[in-house]
Amino acid sequence: MAPDSPARNFVLQSRRFIQQAHYELGKKGDRLPASEKASGAVDQAVKAIAYHRQWRHNSHPLRRKIVDLLAAEFRQPELRDLQNSADRLHVNFYEGTLRDWPVAQDLADVTAWLESLLEVGELGGNPNFAPTWSSSGQSTGCSLPRRKLAPYP
Repeated sequence: MAPDSPARNFVLQSRRFIQQAHYELGKKGDRLPASEKASGAVDQAVKAIAYHRQWRHNSHPLRRKIVDLLAAEFRQPELRDLQNSADRLHVNFYEGTLRDWPVAQDLADVTAWLESLLEVGELGGNPNFAPTWSSSGQSTGCSLPRRKLAPYP
C-alpha cells in the first residue's frame, strides 16, 4: 500500500481507534466512546480491504457482507465473530445497554482479531474465488485452503 493511499489511511485509523478504545475503557472507564472506537476500528479495517479491492463499502450492511465474503474466501469463520462483536459495540454506543464486562469482552475479541483481519487484507484477493452458498446461508466452497491466523496479542 502506498503511504498516502486511502487504504493505508483506513488501516492507520483502524489502529488508532483500537488504541483509543482501550484508553477510553481502561483509563477513563467510559464504555460508550470505547464501544464507538472499537466498532469504528473494525469498520476502518474493512474499508481498507474494500478500497484495495475496489468494492463498495459505504454502509454497515455492505461492510458486514464484506466480512462474510472474506470469512468464506479465507475459510476464517472467526472473522464473522469479529464483526458480531463490533456490531454489539456499535449498538451499545447508541443504546448504552452493555455493562463494563461485556464491553471489555467484546473489546478484547475485536482487538484479538483486528490484526488478523488486516492481514487478510494484505494477502490480497484470490481472483478465482467465487463463493457458493447453501440453503442455510453458509459458504460451501472456497478455492483457498484454510489458513490459521494467529490472534493479535
